[in-house]
Amino acid sequence: MKLQLIPRFSLSRLLIAVSAIAVFAAALAGSNYTWCCIVGALALGSLIGGAVAAIYRRGAARAFLVGFEICGWAYFLMAYWLGATFRDVVGTELLWNLAEQLGREDSSKIFGEDVPHFVFIAKMAITLLSGLLGGWLARHSYVRSKSDIPTRSESKEP
Repeated sequence: MKLQLIPRFSLSRLLIAVSAIAVFAAALAGSNYTWCCIVGALALGSLIGGAVAAIYRRGAARAFLVGFEICGWAYFLMAYWLGATFRDVVGTELLWNLAEQLGREDSSKIFGEDVPHFVFIAKMAITLLSGLLGGWLARHSYVRSKSDIPTRSESKEP
């Protein structure tokens, strides 16, 4: 079995990816409380739905979902609930400065702290991106480990 380093995308997956990028771009451009609610629901829905799907899937799909869950939830919890303020998380200072330069300083109380809408939407996008990266790495590791195991026909010597 040949290991494929560059993932192949179906047309439907490409359409989903382009749609997700369009939603996040629109949310960042119009960053307001409504967009925060929409993007937050999409991100948390993806994390919760992935946990449920991981129970019923097998093989490489399960490896992807487990990696997605671990990395996505790890970033989400680190960024929002483990005692770190928004400015303490890696990259957040850059997002705050970008929000100020773009004039996107309107904020709401999110998770008990005043956060610019632009920063919250960007953090949710980073949460999903870290989940996807973790999922791809877990899937790659799973496929690679399966290709290293010899099959019965390979293990028998002539």
